[in-house]
Amino acid sequence: MSKQNIFGVIIWVAALALMSTIEGMRVFAFINIPALLWVSMGIVGALLITKDPSQSRNEKLKVAAHAAWMTGIISFAVGLVTMLSNLDDPKMIGPNLAVALLSILYAAVVSLVCNTLALRHEAKTGRWQQAATR
Repeated sequence: MSKQNIFGVIIWVAALALMSTIEGMRVFAFINIPALLWVSMGIVGALLITKDPSQSRNEKLKVAAHAAWMTGIISFAVGLVTMLSNLDDPKMIGPNLAVALLSILYAAVVSLVCNTLALRHEAKTGRWQQAATR
């Protein structure tokens, strides 16, 4: 990893932490184990299902990005259904809504990272420049 990449990650994490503290939110409010499990297990499952020895790193990253969105949407729906089924208990609304919303956030972050890495890999191999000149 180059110095520029490390600097970019540091800026990105610092911006997230700064935004959350400026708004008076706790940074740990963005950590939700059920949502993390939904998204991560969905990505691992999709990668295992589509496992092909001839698949390039680029294709695997694109599968992971697509799987992140799909599992994020599914866990969003599950969180909403669970929340709506427990409307009689107000204490259950917050945690279930957190699963629903944070799963979409996690999916977006994983998709962003995977797509960025895929584009970077394409640029290194020269396929991106060739496609841009066509």
